[in-house]
Amino acid sequence: MSADALRRALGSLAIDAEVEPRERLALLRPADASAARRIAAERARVVALAGEHGFSHVAVELAEG
Repeated sequence: MSADALRRALGSLAIDAEVEPRERLALLRPADASAARRIAAERARVVALAGEHGFSHVAVELAEG
């Protein structure tokens, strides 16, 4: 599993997000509301990319605002 590689792969989808690995969970922290919307719009692709990088689950942490 590689959080850095997943972060770069998300960048290829124009998604700016931190990736924190928690065992097989990829916790995504979008940089802003636009990135959060992009994750939602590309959900299937995001989950597929996470799987390609060794993760079995994806969670998105949203900031207050």
